[in-house]
Amino acid sequence: LDKDFADAYWNKSLSVLQSGNMQDGWPLYEWRKRKPGPHGIRDLSEPEWTGAENVAGRTVFLHWEQGLGDMVQFARFVPALARLDGKVLFEAPPRIQALLRSVPGMPPIVSPNTVPNADLVCPMMSIPARTGVPVGMAEPYLRADPDRVARWRDRIGGSGFKIGIACQGNPNRIEDRGRSMPLTCF
Repeated sequence: LDKDFADAYWNKSLSVLQSGNMQDGWPLYEWRKRKPGPHGIRDLSEPEWTGAENVAGRTVFLHWEQGLGDMVQFARFVPALARLDGKVLFEAPPRIQALLRSVPGMPPIVSPNTVPNADLVCPMMSIPARTGVPVGMAEPYLRADPDRVARWRDRIGGSGFKIGIACQGNPNRIEDRGRSMPLTCF
């Protein structure tokens, strides 16, 4: 009934991606930017990189748009943009920068609200649609800091099976309400 109903296209993108059809799913996922309400897409003055523009000799500012979990999930795609012969500056909150720097081929990371001089901009979650990078990775793309691993091994022991629980989303985001629970529930 409404050929521009962004919520319908976005929901379709999630279904298509979940079915494994990345070629059709990622372009549909771009409809997230047209959804009403807060979605984290920054309104910057530089033109947005669509994937068609040559980035050689240009600077692309890659900005995050959603939560920390999405940053962790989509960090695997950032090096694909960095390999296109342009200069990429990747925006990430300080509390997750050390983990993201462990990704092989990760470009320089800048803190939020540091808008560098860039020729083009790109929201982080648009990289798969614009680079054609497959979702699967042959090896883990994140590495834990060895010093932190040693500290936790000293604290919880080095043998046996360990389970980590993350039980809270961002309590300040409407979308995350209902996703969090107190540790006592476990």
